[in-house]
Amino acid sequence: MHQIDEQESPDFEKALTRVTAPVIFAIGFTGGRIDHTLWALNVMARYPQKTVLLIDDDDVSFIAPVPNTYLNLPAGSRVSLMPLGPITITATGLQWSVTDFAMDVVGKTSGSNAACGGEIAVKTDGPLLITLPRRHLPAALKAVSPAG
Repeated sequence: MHQIDEQESPDFEKALTRVTAPVIFAIGFTGGRIDHTLWALNVMARYPQKTVLLIDDDDVSFIAPVPNTYLNLPAGSRVSLMPLGPITITATGLQWSVTDFAMDVVGKTSGSNAACGGEIAVKTDGPLLITLPRRHLPAALKAVSPAG
């Protein structure tokens, strides 16, 4: 237990800024509360150098490595692409692929999409949150791992 006597940052940020690991599995930071989830996403966007897999009962979410992310998923698998800032993406291997698509958290987003089956390639120039069903945790881990 590490006592941190400040209330300017959420618990997730306190943990994230004090942990050094190649990949951080963040479990329990959404807590079934939308405010906790939004805080976790905010922190992930502000610390893109930290490789985080945010895991809850249903999903696994991560910030796509810039510039390229590759996933291999079965056809029909849900793939959600949500910008956490102004970005441009190109994504192939999805039911609704996009090319040089400008997105912003308060503008256009992609929302739910679906894998065609096989490789998905995503190119982004900024913080893009990818969310998959939790059963695809191994694919998410492979996508964020330096060895790919």
